[in-house]
Amino acid sequence: MTTVTVTFAEHRQGQGQGVVAPLEVEGPAEQLAFAEVSRVLFDLRVQVVWTDSVTTPSGLRHRFGVCEFDAAPLAPKRKRAVTESLRAALGTAELPSGVRSTRPDVDRVRAA
Repeated sequence: MTTVTVTFAEHRQGQGQGVVAPLEVEGPAEQLAFAEVSRVLFDLRVQVVWTDSVTTPSGLRHRFGVCEFDAAPLAPKRKRAVTESLRAALGTAELPSGVRSTRPDVDRVRAA
């Protein structure tokens, strides 16, 4: 089974460090809906500044330039929370204890 990978990529040469962080989500096309990823980011109050999507041999790669809604950069702890939430929403990881799912059909708090 191919899994979805969610990572914050390094800034590419010439892009600078700036406020916008490049987020990459890659996996099989049937498991990686652009609308689902966008919805999770919106629910987390992460602002999407730019996007691009490409077809890869293993499926799709969506890239998002993201920052906080107030245009602040995402702190390292916040980046971890975003990647964990995306992995959980895309069915590639378990939610940490006490974290709510962003999917309405599984919206419950897990027992500690």
